[in-house]
Parts: sequence; C-alpha cells; structure tokens
Amino acid sequence: MVRLMATIFIALTFPTQSLFSQEQTKANIYRLLYSGQYDSVKTQLNELIKKDSSDAEIHFLFGMTYTFQNKRSEALKDFEQSYHLDSMNIKYLNYYANSLQNNGYFKKAAEENLSPEVSEFIKIRIRELTEAIFLNN
Repeated sequence: MVRLMATIFIALTFPTQSLFSQEQTKANIYRLLYSGQYDSVKTQLNELIKKDSSDAEIHFLFGMTYTFQNKRSEALKDFEQSYHLDSMNIKYLNYYANSLQNNGYFKKAAEENLSPEVSEFIKIRIRELTEAIFLNN
C-alpha cells in the first residue's frame, strides 16, 4: 500500500515539476535573449526542443534570437513554425507576417494576415467588442 501511494505521488509530482522547470527555463531564456547572450539561448532552446518539438514558444524564441542576430531567413523559418503550431496566437502571426515582409514576401504576408483562421478570430473579437459596447450603454 505504501509503495502504491509513493508511486502515485511520484507520477503526479514529476510532470508538474517538469512543467514548472520548463517555464523557469523559458523565463531564463528571455532574460538571456534580452541581454544578448544568443549562444546560451540557442543551447537552452536546443535542449527544450529535444523534449517537445511541438512547443510553439520554443520556435518563437528561436525566431527572436535569429532576429536579434539579423539572420532574417532563419528567423522566418522559426516564426512560420511557431505560427503553424499555434495559429490563433496573434503574437506569432504578427512576427511571422513581419518576417515575411522583411524577407521580401509581401504578397504572402498579406495573405497570411487574411487567412481564414485570423479572419474568423477578428470577426469574433469585433462581435464581442460590439456586444460589450451596447451592453455598457
């Protein structure tokens, strides 16, 4: 019985600690990024991406790192990946569209800004804001 309880405790505790640890690591990565320590940022991001390559924020941080280093084509790849992994995230869309423009893909940047997902999101937000305005008057 004690062994069963210990097993359950460990199973419930470690995923939480792992998630907390990953969020701490990301916070540290942001600090390193904004202090210009790009090699350290890439090292930590490479460790995180080995654990979860579908984490959009990791790709976004790679894109930011490359942007700060003026490596536009590398940044574009990671901003595109972050946007496709989380297409409802406006920040990812914005950086992806800006990166497209910075790389000379003006038509594609305009198309991405008007993608069906974004158009639907904007329509929903406009409806919510309109309802809020009428409810407050």
